[in-house]
Amino acid sequence: MHGIKMRKCPKCDYPMGQSWLYRQEIERCPGCNGIFLDEGELGDIVRLMKLYRSVELEEPEAETLDESNREPYICPADGSAMNREDYGGLPVDTCNDCRGVWLDDGELVSLKRTEMHIKANMKLYIRLGK
Repeated sequence: MHGIKMRKCPKCDYPMGQSWLYRQEIERCPGCNGIFLDEGELGDIVRLMKLYRSVELEEPEAETLDESNREPYICPADGSAMNREDYGGLPVDTCNDCRGVWLDDGELVSLKRTEMHIKANMKLYIRLGK
């Protein structure tokens, strides 16, 4: 990160450090252990999130977004407000401008579980999405 301004955690405002996850360099907060993914980092998970959003089920969804009254996180990459969206029962903060993704501690593990579930049931999700 030569010449690049150190990004700060959108949750606790600590400077984030570089870390390795699934053979990709990401930014992790030493305070809350949240991670920020630039567009393209851990692309399979981001593509999975898009696939999940494209499948519209005819069932009412339970409200899973916690802290709905809190102010939106500020994107550490470009300073714009992030959107909090539900992905398979998991609240995820995304930036519309730079396409970055913020995951609070533990959310990546939950996303990986969702990924394994969707991959195991891909044909069903494709039928439901039509």
